[in-house]
Amino acid sequence: MTRNERYIRKLEAELKEFSAEMDRLEVEIDQAMANGGQELDEFKRDLHDRYNRSKIEFEKMRASGEAMAEQVALSAEMAYRDFRSSLADIRKRLSKAA
Repeated sequence: MTRNERYIRKLEAELKEFSAEMDRLEVEIDQAMANGGQELDEFKRDLHDRYNRSKIEFEKMRASGEAMAEQVALSAEMAYRDFRSSLADIRKRLSKAA
């Protein structure tokens, strides 16, 4: 297995983890919104946007092949970091709303 293939598997596992975490947070967001936290809707949209960006970067990484792997990996890593940041922000916001 090449370094690129290992990295793709790592990113794929993280993406699945992100999806599961997003599902859990959506339940919490919906509950908070039902209790009057309407401003959380913007966080929910932002979370989806960042997740979709991460998915796009992952697909680019998978399709890039060895030649472009490092360049695309950097872009994917930035998108993943951005998504992780969004997850942390929404967790803080939900803890304040609770």
